Amino acid sequence: MKRELLFRCWDGKKMLKHHEINFSWLQAGDFGDWEVMQFTGLLDKNKVRIYEGDILMWIKTKKPKGKKLYYPVFFSEKGEWRIHDKGTDRRLCDVTNHEVIGNIYNNPELLK
Repeated sequence: MKRELLFRCWDGKKMLKHHEINFSWLQAGDFGDWEVMQFTGLLDKNKVRIYEGDILMWIKTKKPKGKKLYYPVFFSEKGEWRIHDKGTDRRLCDVTNHEVIGNIYNNPELLK
């Protein structure tokens, strides 16, 4: 199975997509103040790539129906992609009903 290894970076002011990054500094391991985020290999319900640091929205289909829930995506010490949910972490797997609506750097207010 082929796996796409894509990255994006937050430079403290803006998000740089994979095609905008000069990877020569990555080889040296000098990230400086940059936050490097990896593509999870998953797409949301709109076929948008899900990256580490993204915020996913899911609208509940059970009571309270229609409530919007927001989850940040991260890579855990267990070696898997996870989302943070009400003080616990859940494995990121079925994202067919989730939508990328922002990220933790540009839209931190979504998690409040």
